[in-house]
Amino acid sequence: MELRVLEYFVAVSEHQTVSAAAESLFVTQPAVSRQITSLEKELGTALFSRTPAGMRLTPAGARFLPIAQDILWRSRTGTAVMRGLSDESVDLVIACPPTVLRYVVAPFLAERRVPVRDIREHPPEQVYREVQDRRADVAIGTLAPPASLERHRVLEIPLKAQGLDLFQGQGARAEQGPLARGGGPSGPVPRLGESVELSHLKGLPLLVSRGGSALRQTLSEASEQGGLALDLGDGVSSGTVAQALAAGGRGVAVVVEPPDFGLDSRRITRSGQPLMVRDWAAWDPAHYAAAEIRSLVGDLEEWCRGRFD
Repeated sequence: MELRVLEYFVAVSEHQTVSAAAESLFVTQPAVSRQITSLEKELGTALFSRTPAGMRLTPAGARFLPIAQDILWRSRTGTAVMRGLSDESVDLVIACPPTVLRYVVAPFLAERRVPVRDIREHPPEQVYREVQDRRADVAIGTLAPPASLERHRVLEIPLKAQGLDLFQGQGARAEQGPLARGGGPSGPVPRLGESVELSHLKGLPLLVSRGGSALRQTLSEASEQGGLALDLGDGVSSGTVAQALAAGGRGVAVVVEPPDFGLDSRRITRSGQPLMVRDWAAWDPAHYAAAEIRSLVGDLEEWCRGRFD
């Protein structure tokens, strides 16, 4: 059984079509089909059900998938270990959400020489699965990591309300949009310098990322603890979209990103304490380069300190 055949099998299981798997592997579709058929013949069982909707794992295929992933991971790990022994280096892959990549990990890599060869974007709820399935060496995420992984908190970022000035009838763009005049149903938002109490956002249309984000989770929990009924809406796809909509007078963006589109920005507090989102690093404690990962994470934590206050 060749490693290439296992790579084809894993790719088809992930993409659920032979054509998409072949494209991801930069090979032809017939080549993938032949290898899958050969693997099924060698194992003596069907690994996929061929349906109009695509390739679906059979119970045998689902059982074989973690075995194939483990074999491929061990092969890659062995190669990485031996190369590391020869030049005393490792090359790590980081999985993280797009916002974390843009504002944290990518700038960090641009300033520090660290043993990282790639960063891969995934939704917040997926990043730790990438480590568990051994497609990444370390994950940087905003949700709490699973107990099976070693974890370390690298960063706390304050939640910010952006676009409040449009609701106060102030500034050059105060006349933009119907929401820009007179404040929200709770009345005008008071000017409080660099912060605003969560209670003052009640009744305002808040632009918040969709379910699954730590930001939305933090805001919802603080709202429930404070006995507030905030208008979180259905959510938007990203902080950048929230900021753009806020700039157009569609609501108040609740984000962790730096202000954009000329928006004002205030920290959100509850009882005077800022609401924070935590970023975690997580990795397999049995990873061959666990010591290097801990060093990398410590370096990232030090780099982050004081940058996102």
